[in-house]
Amino acid sequence: MSMNNYSGGSGDIVGQRKQQMRKHVYTARTSGAVAVVSLVAGLILDIPLLSVVIPIIAVIVFIYSGVQIKKILDHKDEW
Repeated sequence: MSMNNYSGGSGDIVGQRKQQMRKHVYTARTSGAVAVVSLVAGLILDIPLLSVVIPIIAVIVFIYSGVQIKKILDHKDEW
């Protein structure tokens, strides 16, 4: 018997949704941190790649994760 509460078994739809939510929240948080750190480092070091390109990509990933989180939150179950 597994003690893992995050396994999201095939019949546990709510558990699967919680697991997806955790994944997207982690991705959004990480991409937000990457954007901020890269922007600050790029401005301090005067490197355009760090100050422009990477933050733009990180913000796109952040927005995508936010949309996925919104879809999970707005999902209506039909029991």
